[in-house]
Amino acid sequence: MIHYQQLKRGSRYLSDIYGEDYGCYYHENLSVYCKGYEATVLEFEFMKQLFASEQTLEKKVDVAMQAAAPFHEMRHFHDCFGTLAGLSLFGGYIRTVGAFRDLARYLYEHKIPWKLPLKQWADESVSPQRVRDFVLQYESLRRYRDVFLGSVLVPGTQGFTDEVWREVRIPELNVSFPAFCASVTVALVTDKSRPHQTIRESKDVTQFYPLGFECLLEGTAQALQRGFLEGMDRLDERLDENYIYLTSENGTITFTTDGERLWVETEE
Repeated sequence: MIHYQQLKRGSRYLSDIYGEDYGCYYHENLSVYCKGYEATVLEFEFMKQLFASEQTLEKKVDVAMQAAAPFHEMRHFHDCFGTLAGLSLFGGYIRTVGAFRDLARYLYEHKIPWKLPLKQWADESVSPQRVRDFVLQYESLRRYRDVFLGSVLVPGTQGFTDEVWREVRIPELNVSFPAFCASVTVALVTDKSRPHQTIRESKDVTQFYPLGFECLLEGTAQALQRGFLEGMDRLDERLDENYIYLTSENGTITFTTDGERLWVETEE
């Protein structure tokens, strides 16, 4: 059993490796951001030159990740607005915005001055009931949303364990969900009696993570991104330049087949 703790991070999904951000998707703002890139991963000549270059592996990965980032982030968009789960999350956010609008209108019409932050105002015994109702609605939605996304902090276990997964229960929300053993980390432990002193010891910690909606989103986007990169690499190894047709070079390309043979016609 654990008590609710929000994992402190922003409302964006990141595509990163080597500590670099290549793009992000903001579900609540309906926006996709991609770091500046030279070309997309579908531009074969660009990718071919990249693979054949004498740049370091780290630099090649950096450029390739930038080229694939637009597809990664757009996959987040499609998975969110192409699924009931994503649409429900966005609908909940819009309803919260609408509730805030109604609260603002109520306070204006009754000439009640604002007191910020709202959460502290709601805790006061003399605060308007509409303020308390809004804060309660917002906090409830945020907590259940975080559980659904998997953005909750599950305490680790000291040492190693044979558990593949464990049931996690949050009594405040009356919900439970499975969390899976995903990594083993080393926790740095300080002497609490001397917090400004150096590290006293280190311990192995087994970390558990819930497979929430956010994790599934990232998994499908990573698979798509990796598929593009691996596919372009295989094309570079197997295809002769004479068998590669690009509309940018060959104009309209027409493929005709009888099920066994293939004819290709191009119009410069």
